[in-house]
Amino acid sequence: MNLPTTKGIAKKLVEICDILMINNNDKQKSKIKSIKLNRKDKLIFGLLLISVLIIYLLAIVLYFIPNFSVLYNLYSTFYFNILFTVITVLRVTLSIYGSYFLFKIWFMKKTRSYSDLPLLYGLFFFIFIPAKLLDLMIMLNYRLYADFGYSYTFLLNTIKLRYILLIVNVVPLFLSGIYLYMFRLNLKKLDFEREKVSKRLTIIFSSLYFPTFFVVIIILNNIYLFSYIGAIITFSSLIFVIWMFITVYRGKILPEINSLILSIGFICYLIFNVLLPVYVNVIGQFSLEGERLAGSILELGTLFSMIIVLLGFKKKANYKK
Repeated sequence: MNLPTTKGIAKKLVEICDILMINNNDKQKSKIKSIKLNRKDKLIFGLLLISVLIIYLLAIVLYFIPNFSVLYNLYSTFYFNILFTVITVLRVTLSIYGSYFLFKIWFMKKTRSYSDLPLLYGLFFFIFIPAKLLDLMIMLNYRLYADFGYSYTFLLNTIKLRYILLIVNVVPLFLSGIYLYMFRLNLKKLDFEREKVSKRLTIIFSSLYFPTFFVVIIILNNIYLFSYIGAIITFSSLIFVIWMFITVYRGKILPEINSLILSIGFICYLIFNVLLPVYVNVIGQFSLEGERLAGSILELGTLFSMIIVLLGFKKKANYKK
C-alpha cells in the first residue's frame, strides 16, 4: 500500500478545496478588474453589503446618536479611545479590501465551489467588518460601565453577539484545515475508506465543536470569562489552519499563493489573540493605563497579522527547484 507523502497530502488539499488560485500577473489582474458578475453573484454580493450597511446604521441610530454626549466626553478625555477607533477603521478598511480581493478571485473561476479557499477566506475577512464595529462598541461601553455605571446587561449581550460572530468567523478556517488533518490521521487506510472516514470524523467533530461553544457563550454571564473562550476558539481553529499551510509549503504546492507568509501571518494572529485573557484579566485588573497600552498593542498586532495574511494571498511562492 502506498502512503501519501507530505507532497501527496498537499496535493490532496488542492483537490479537497478545489482551489485554482490565479497568477498575480498584469494580464490576469486586468481580467479580475474586468470580470462581470452574473445575476446570482450580484444578488449574493448585494445581500452581504446590505446586511453590513444595516448593522452599521442600526449601531449609529440606536447606540452612537443616543449616547453622543457621553461618548464625546470619553473621546475628549482618553487618547486611547481615539487610537482604538483609528485602528478599528483601519481593520475595517483592510477587511473590505481583503474580502473584495478574494471574492474577485472566486468569481473569476470557471468552476466554483463553496469549499474554495478564496471564498472561505473572503468570508473570513468579510465577517470582520461587522465584528470590528462590535469591538468598538464593547470597548466604549466597557468604559461607560466601569466608570459611569452604565448597563451591564447591554455590555454582556454585545459581548455575546461578538463571540457568536467569532464562531461564524472561524468556521471557514476550521473546516479548511480539519478535513486535511483527519485525512492525515487515516493515512494507513485505503483511498476510498480514508476519504469516507475523514469526512465522517470532520462532520462529527464539527457538529460537537461549534454547538458546544455556542451554548457556552449563551449561558455565560461573566464578561471577564469571555476572553478565555475566545482564546480557546481561536487557538483550536487556527492550529489546523497553520498546520495546513505549513503542509502546503513543505509539499511545494499552490505556487499561486505564498503559504509560508500565510503561516507566519496566522501564527502572529494566534499569538496576539491568545494573549487576550492576559490583557483583560491580568493587566486590566491592576492598571488602567496598562490595560490601554496592552489593548493598543493587541489591536496593532492583529492589524499587522492580517496584513501579512493578505500579502500571503497576493504574493506567489518562491519554491526553489
